[in-house]
Amino acid sequence: MHRIAIGLLFTLFVCNSYGIVLSPTTLEFNISKNQSGKIVLTNNSTERIAIEANVFKLKFNDKGQLYKRQPDDSSLLIFPMAVILKPDESQLFRLQWLDSKYLDQSESYFVRFSQINLKTPNEDNQGIVPSVNFQIHYNTLVHVYSDNNKPNVMLRVNNLGLAKLENNGNRFIYSSRLSFQFPSGAMNRLEDGFGEYFIPPYSYVELSEPVDIPMGNYYGQENN
Repeated sequence: MHRIAIGLLFTLFVCNSYGIVLSPTTLEFNISKNQSGKIVLTNNSTERIAIEANVFKLKFNDKGQLYKRQPDDSSLLIFPMAVILKPDESQLFRLQWLDSKYLDQSESYFVRFSQINLKTPNEDNQGIVPSVNFQIHYNTLVHVYSDNNKPNVMLRVNNLGLAKLENNGNRFIYSSRLSFQFPSGAMNRLEDGFGEYFIPPYSYVELSEPVDIPMGNYYGQENN
C-alpha cells in the first residue's frame, strides 16, 4: 500500500462522479526552465459548470507536517481565474511564476478549483431560491523549485529498527525516487511495504513501521 506521509490528507482526486476530470493532480514546476505551468480541467457532465480558481501557499514544519495554508497568489498566478464550461468542454489553466527564477528553497502550493452549481432560480413560499451554490473543491498540488534547489537525504536507523528520512537539502523529494547503499554494497530503494513519503526541504519524516536494515546512517541518492 502506497501512501504519501506529509502530515495531512490532501484532497487530490479525479472525480468522474461529479463530472470533473482534473489533470494533473500533482505538478512539479521548474521555474528556471519554464515560467509557465499547465493544468487541464474537463467537464464530463451533461450540464454547464462554473469553476473558480484560487492559489494557496503551504507551510511545513520540521517534521514534514503541514501547519499553515493560506491564500497567496503574490508569486504564483493562475489564469483564467473563473470560467464556465459546457458539457464535454475542457479548459487549459496556466500557472505563471512572477518572482525570482532562483529560490532559496522549493515551495508548495494548492491550486484549488471550486465548482459552483448553476441552477435556474425557482420561487417558493420564501421567495427566490438562490441560483449559485458552491458544491465541491478539486485540488492540484504544485511544487515549485529552481535549478539551484537540491534534496540531501539521510536514512537514519536506530538499534530498534526505527527509521527516519532526514532532508537537509533545499528541495522537496519523494522517497520512491531515492536509492540507498546498504551494507550489502548494492544500491537499493526502500521496500515497497514501507510506503511512499513526501519530504519537504529542511525536514524529516519518521517511517511508520520498523525496517529490517542494520543500524546506521545511509545517504540517499536521487534516481535519474
